[in-house]
Amino acid sequence: MSWCLPFRIVLLLTICTVCACGDQEAPGATDAPEVDVGSPTVSTAPEPWSVGKHPSSVAIDGGRVYVAHVGPVYRPGEKNGNGYIVYYDANGRLEDTLVKGLDSPLGMAIVGEILYFTSVDHVRGVDKATGRLMVSYLATDLHGLLGAIVSGGGGQLFVADPSAGILWTIPLDGAAPSKVNTVFGISDLAYDPSTGKLYASSYVTGDNAAAYVYELDPTTGRSLKLSEQISNLGSVEVVGSRLLFTVLGGANAPGALFSIDLSSKAVSQLLAGSQYRGLGPFATLGDGLAFLPVIYGSEVAIVRIP
Repeated sequence: MSWCLPFRIVLLLTICTVCACGDQEAPGATDAPEVDVGSPTVSTAPEPWSVGKHPSSVAIDGGRVYVAHVGPVYRPGEKNGNGYIVYYDANGRLEDTLVKGLDSPLGMAIVGEILYFTSVDHVRGVDKATGRLMVSYLATDLHGLLGAIVSGGGGQLFVADPSAGILWTIPLDGAAPSKVNTVFGISDLAYDPSTGKLYASSYVTGDNAAAYVYELDPTTGRSLKLSEQISNLGSVEVVGSRLLFTVLGGANAPGALFSIDLSSKAVSQLLAGSQYRGLGPFATLGDGLAFLPVIYGSEVAIVRIP
């Protein structure tokens, strides 16, 4: 079934009618180098949740935990309808499938009653309780595939086109989206509503793969580096006065979770383990637990944040 939308955004993103979506393969993660910041200060607790194959991101609303999956094979970019989003209670009990038949859902953001997610060349919004499609934005000049998405406060979304080094701002009142040029390879975005600051992690491939954690100005695209070069940076999330970020890991390399104190810029390692191969966009429950999807596996790792 498709829903006719009553208006259309002109510029470079268009609101359009939506049909069933499909699955594709996201950027592959290469082996990550060691980052020497000492021993991890916490371990997973409780046990990881067993979920479907290739969880791509996690979003939390109240006591409900939403998990997106690209499908049985991790190939972000393919429109094959294998993607889906399910939700659990806070104890890891599967409650229901919110929506299925999606094209490679990657990042998620919840604003009010709508759960937004990126899907190859679309940003789609569904009712977070029923899964009913509410809105869809089509990127008409996309250079790769849309990935990171975050609610920016003030009724807007920030969305990254990592291959083009573009950051989109999408007003949720129907006004035209805008874009700025920024750093390439953004793998995730985080927004701090207490300060109005936007943060990003970048993931750069190639022989000299290196990446940074940044503070971004969404109006100009200007960036400020908050970390040293670290290959395979994954996701970011603001927790109190700290910015948590992951090293993705890959099929043959472990992932890890780190924390940057936003005042002192001190870095500490919170999690490392050979079983965590490919840590996707994660979410926190309050400021005590982080839920991290293990992209190359079938679980969500849970970390206590000290």
